[in-house]
Amino acid sequence: RSNLNNQTGEFTIRNLTYDFTNVYTIEINDIAVGHKIYLTTRSLIGSDLCPTPAAVPVPTIAASCLKGENKCTLTCEGTPARAEPVEYIWMADNTELSGFTDKTFTVKNDSSGVRQFRCKMKNPVSEETSESFANPFKAAESGPRISTGVTVLVILLVLVILVAIGHRMKTASMPWERDFWRNTKAQRKSKPELPFGFPVYE
Repeated sequence: RSNLNNQTGEFTIRNLTYDFTNVYTIEINDIAVGHKIYLTTRSLIGSDLCPTPAAVPVPTIAASCLKGENKCTLTCEGTPARAEPVEYIWMADNTELSGFTDKTFTVKNDSSGVRQFRCKMKNPVSEETSESFANPFKAAESGPRISTGVTVLVILLVLVILVAIGHRMKTASMPWERDFWRNTKAQRKSKPELPFGFPVYE
C-alpha cells in the first residue's frame, strides 16, 4: 500500500480510503520532525464514499482533577463523526499557547495567574471555539477568602444580637425603640426621692 524512495525521499500511498484522513507527523530514525502533514481523502468523481469532512461543532471543556495531585487534565470535547482531521488549539486568557495541539491539556497548580482557558477545534472546513473555562486552581484559591469573610460576618451578627439581648434584659427595650438609646441610669439618679417611699409629683 505504501512505498518510500530512499533516493528522492518520495513517499507514496496507494488505495487510500476515507479512514486515512488524519494529521500525520514525520519521523526519521525514530525521531519526530517538527512538521505535520494534513491528509484529506476526497473522491475524484464526486462519490459519497469519500465526502468532504463535516464542520466541527462548538467544543466544550471537561476537567478531570485527581484528589491529592497538583494538576488537572482538561479535555476539548465535541468531535463529530467524519470531521477529521481536527487540529486542537489551547488558549490561556485569550492567548494561544504555542506547542499545545493535543485534545487534552494539563493544568498545574503553578498556573494560578491564569483566570480561564479555552480550546479551539479546527479542520479544513471550519473552526469553532469553546466557552471560557475557569482555572480550577484559581477557583480553589478564592474559596478560603470567601469563607473567611462569611465567618467574620456571622460573628459580628452574633455579637450584635448578644448586645441587644443584654440591653433588653436591663432596660426592657430593643434597639428600634426610642427608650433603647436613653441613659436610663442617669434618669433614675436625676429624680428626687422622698423618705418613707412617698411618690414625687412633677
